[in-house]
Amino acid sequence: MAHHQAQQGRRSLTAAGRLAIPQCQPPIPASTPSRSRLSPGTDPFKGPIEMISFTTHNFETASEDAQPLLNAAKSAYGFVPNLLGTMAEAPALLEGYMTLAGIFDKTDLSETERQIILMTNNRLNGCHYCMAAHTSISQGAGVPGDIIEALRTDTPIGDPKLEALRTFAAVINETRGWPETSDIEAFLGAGYTRKNILEVILGTALKVLSNYTNHLAATELDGAFAPNAWSADLVNIG
Repeated sequence: MAHHQAQQGRRSLTAAGRLAIPQCQPPIPASTPSRSRLSPGTDPFKGPIEMISFTTHNFETASEDAQPLLNAAKSAYGFVPNLLGTMAEAPALLEGYMTLAGIFDKTDLSETERQIILMTNNRLNGCHYCMAAHTSISQGAGVPGDIIEALRTDTPIGDPKLEALRTFAAVINETRGWPETSDIEAFLGAGYTRKNILEVILGTALKVLSNYTNHLAATELDGAFAPNAWSADLVNIG
């Protein structure tokens, strides 16, 4: 009988032409993380209040594997940002972050568009360090001041296409990659492509590496970024 049932199953599969595989279902959309999911003493937008300490490595304390990476960072920035010094504790993370950042720069997106994706994720993830750092980076790269201000305060960007990008980047973050069909259609309707959809995911993934590291390590803001310090209080909640 078992043999007969197996034969029936195979015939059914052949007739259907494909195997029915259970599909992943989107989770309930999340906005601000609930405190029940956070470590004790942690605020989702103020960072860890009492956490294990991490070393911010320099050339004297970093491992041999991390040294070339810190040298590359110094060449790029003129100094070693504290984020990268912290990541040097795990050279694989540091290399992964720096490599992925270089790959993100190769996308079809402009510098302004890339910063829109990165800063939107920084804000939604509540990363004070990266908001300040990317404000400074954006200023140095010539991103218009009104766009930088909109990203820091969560207010609409005047350019409709860029605002569509900001909105879609937020949707990808907040839905954990489960946008509605209408979200995708709006993004494509603004002039973006399916390729750009996947590039938004790339930028989102990049920010997980840096934002989460800063959350855990409470990374000290570098002096170079301090003039652009950011707080969630700046966000427009009206």
